Amino acid sequence: MTDSWSDRDTTVTHLDVSSAVERTYTMSTRRIHALLLMVSWMMLSAVPVRAESAEQLLQQGRHREEILGDLARAIDSYEKVLEIHARNHRSAARAQYRIGRCLEKMAALTEARVAYRAVLRTFSDQADVVRLARAALRRVGDDAVVGTGDLTLRLLLEHSMLPMNPHRPAEFDLSPDGERLVFRDRSKLQISGDGRAVIRPLADIGTELWPMPRWSPEGEHIAYMAGHGTAGERRLWIIDASGGSPRALGGPEISGTRGLSWTPDGGAVTCLVPGTGLITVDLERDTSRIIRIPSPPSMRLGPYSPDGRWLAASLLEKGNPSPLARDLWLVPAVGGRLVRLTQTQGFDAHPTWTVDGDTVYFVSSRAGAWNIWRQPVDSDSGRPSGPPRQMTHFSDSETVFPSVVGGTRLAFGMVRTRRSVQIAEVAHPGQARHLVRGRAPLPAPDGDAVYYLGEGPGRDGVFSVPSGGGTPLRLAAQGPVLGPGPRAYDVSPDGVWLAYGSRLDDGTGLLLQPATGGQASVIWRQAGAGLVVPRFSPDGTRLAFTWRDGLYTVPTSGGQPHRLALQAHWRRRELAWSPDGRQLAALASQDGDSGDAVVMIDATSGTIQRLTPAARRKEGVCWHPDGTRLTYLCWLDGVGRDTEIRQVHLGDSASTALVNEPFQREGRPAWSPDGRWLYYEAVRGPGRSGLWRRDDRDGSLALFAPDATLPRWSRDGGVMA
Repeated sequence: MTDSWSDRDTTVTHLDVSSAVERTYTMSTRRIHALLLMVSWMMLSAVPVRAESAEQLLQQGRHREEILGDLARAIDSYEKVLEIHARNHRSAARAQYRIGRCLEKMAALTEARVAYRAVLRTFSDQADVVRLARAALRRVGDDAVVGTGDLTLRLLLEHSMLPMNPHRPAEFDLSPDGERLVFRDRSKLQISGDGRAVIRPLADIGTELWPMPRWSPEGEHIAYMAGHGTAGERRLWIIDASGGSPRALGGPEISGTRGLSWTPDGGAVTCLVPGTGLITVDLERDTSRIIRIPSPPSMRLGPYSPDGRWLAASLLEKGNPSPLARDLWLVPAVGGRLVRLTQTQGFDAHPTWTVDGDTVYFVSSRAGAWNIWRQPVDSDSGRPSGPPRQMTHFSDSETVFPSVVGGTRLAFGMVRTRRSVQIAEVAHPGQARHLVRGRAPLPAPDGDAVYYLGEGPGRDGVFSVPSGGGTPLRLAAQGPVLGPGPRAYDVSPDGVWLAYGSRLDDGTGLLLQPATGGQASVIWRQAGAGLVVPRFSPDGTRLAFTWRDGLYTVPTSGGQPHRLALQAHWRRRELAWSPDGRQLAALASQDGDSGDAVVMIDATSGTIQRLTPAARRKEGVCWHPDGTRLTYLCWLDGVGRDTEIRQVHLGDSASTALVNEPFQREGRPAWSPDGRWLYYEAVRGPGRSGLWRRDDRDGSLALFAPDATLPRWSRDGGVMA
């Protein structure tokens, strides 16, 4: 019934940096999360599936594993035991062990080791299963991977609004000893810890968008940005960690700060101001010193090295539009040329230093999932002094914002996502059925199958699965280039082709993939890396996509692409054909605009018509099925915490709000095929978050499915997934 139901937790975790790290392959219940994690946030939880007994599911898994040889579906069966029957320790332990056996048979030995380790850690009361797991660990060579130390994690705090957007500066920080946490919660800074799971307000930050709270090196003060002065201008504020009145520092020159870092001696705070460089504010004298360096708005500032010679930072790869293309750089504290520390096609960001200053820990997607890596550094030149090494091996989680605390421990945030592709008939949306573990599902036009992107060890690529259940079919080993936002591929109206953008050896290409499997063909290619998100025309004869400053169409039968329109900036995933195929809707802007405009492009002539001003960020533009109006999400506050859903009629000069509820963050909209219901995701807190819908007849709003995400429909409107 939804795009994909998922368990999504944001957490902060400790580990010993002197030992290697194991990862937990499957953690399917809140109980296990609470045992392992320091901070947990259950954002989206799994929709209940059909109640089967633990023994039935175990037998089903063994049949798939040992008789059919279908190891991926066997793991699905065992994971259901952990999800549904977690309190039955005997069955859950057996299921966890069988997951390890399946992974071992798949030659995924790292994942197998982790699965076996989870038996020892979580089901120590099941002596016979623990004995089997210990033997399995010896068999797969446990010591070669996890070393001699165990990964120990401690729950400090569970809080529902812990902010962990990996594309923005961190909005939380751990104290130097790792015992206290300061974080943003709506209009306040909150602090927790002191050996107790206690939260107390620390400071009022009003509507500040980038507070970036940072602990001082000695752990007694916290620096942050806010605009709550008498004149309302944005200032640097220092407050005692124990509470009290904050003290404002700095002047108008730091109002645009997008990064904060304390100097190692604790006597000053350095601000990153895009377009200016580094501005260091002396806390005692309240004076500022400016060091001019290249500082684009995409730059993210990390901490000082312990000797104060370098600042770590991350920058977007030049010429690559993907927000996931980041590399690490070191910035000389006295100014000068930046030194490149990493260079990959993926996401390298969130750097932190060890206490001796000879290693930088950071987050990287270079091996697929986001994990912690370490890079040895020569402290004199700032250049790498050895090869990087992967430290964590999570495949179903994203690690974010690591920091070294207490000298020997590495703390990091974790966003764990477990997705289950579900399907339901539109006439009976409450009777959703689990099909498979995966993400970004899209029903076939006739509703007989569901396409999706695989998730988990050995499951990369594009798959299809029958709507009635059955064995998934891998259609392509390499899936589309992904990034934040909605699905990055499309299915033709006749169900014959899938289209998606992918990396090629010589650049980026647009691929057509037979929907039943087989060899994909490249119908467009271009040098350089980037995102290509194609959309089929309603008659299936053309594909539309954006690349750099151009909007292109290309015949699906073959032929040269045609540049239909030019704009300085296109939102890559925001492209939609009108129901009659005569127009395209998109979000675009020109240099100097303060936001996005909803634009309509004639699919023949390329004539562009602006339907809204180019103000504020917009997302999720979509057509109403009657073809007379466009609906979209509008950011009101610049960071997506305060949003509203708006619509504009083609013959009207003004847009109107459809959904703007207080204390609610709306997500991208989607119309039901009959045009009656507007679906959207919304976050309103426990019990009120999930998939909502608006009745277009009377404007009433209702929570449609808790903990669910945006659905997609078959072409006939009979099936939603």
